[in-house]
Amino acid sequence: MGVPGMKSRMFRARKETGSAAFPSSLTIARLDAIAQGTKLSQDRPPAGWSHIVIKPVPRLESGDLDTVSPRAFDVAQRIRPLILADVERVESEGESTFRLARVGVGLCAPGHDGTGDVVVTPRSVEGTKGAWSTKERIILTAMSFEARHARLVAATPTFALLRTPNVFLVSGKHRKLDAWYALLVDSQTGALRSLVWRDGVDTSTPERPFGQVRRIDQHLFDLPMDVHATRLPGNIPVAWSFAIRVLAPGIDLPLPQEVVSMPGWKSDDADPREAAQLERAFARVLGKP
Repeated sequence: MGVPGMKSRMFRARKETGSAAFPSSLTIARLDAIAQGTKLSQDRPPAGWSHIVIKPVPRLESGDLDTVSPRAFDVAQRIRPLILADVERVESEGESTFRLARVGVGLCAPGHDGTGDVVVTPRSVEGTKGAWSTKERIILTAMSFEARHARLVAATPTFALLRTPNVFLVSGKHRKLDAWYALLVDSQTGALRSLVWRDGVDTSTPERPFGQVRRIDQHLFDLPMDVHATRLPGNIPVAWSFAIRVLAPGIDLPLPQEVVSMPGWKSDDADPREAAQLERAFARVLGKP
């Protein structure tokens, strides 16, 4: 199932990337919603996918914790964001290479057998452990709405740039910002490397002129969350906001100047030439596999 807003395009920048072995008409990576009911083991991707990019377990750790019930702590870690990648082998003119076929986004929850997770949607939580309360389904619907707004804004046969909306804790306040994921595939080995950063990186100071990105070193991790309660007079909490405190664990690297100066990916409309330039820039940041 395709995600709304994703354009179907063909790769036509053969000389612009390091993937010269690919035919110029090869279809670039696409963005898919992960099918409901898809089953994952604890640390392995499901059938039809080759890599888990991230599968965090949210945990409430700061903020107005005294305003939420003990049950809220369990609810927070039940619904888990999920990003997958599918790297496939390509045979062309007697040579075997690898490409990034698709990127998947969705939500999952612990399965009834206790050995893994199951992809869920507001329409179906079949196969998960335990009953779902009305509040849990409301939270699932809200998180699914945000997941549907993920966009693949740039891609080549071996690269994809994914934008996802999130709420982050910034200077003590909850702010809705985009998180960005750059996925790069080694065309010779099929190895996948990923970077993540969020909007709002400081690019104005001489000490950090280009901001930073983070190389993702752990794909399964706890995700600390901050709670903010909206209160009525009398200090009565009536609504809650939950914000991500940190990005995926990894090593921080400099965001290159040429990425900052390219406007296309920020407008969700990077053309193939710009996508190839982005791929090369991020490859230099990562260095050799």
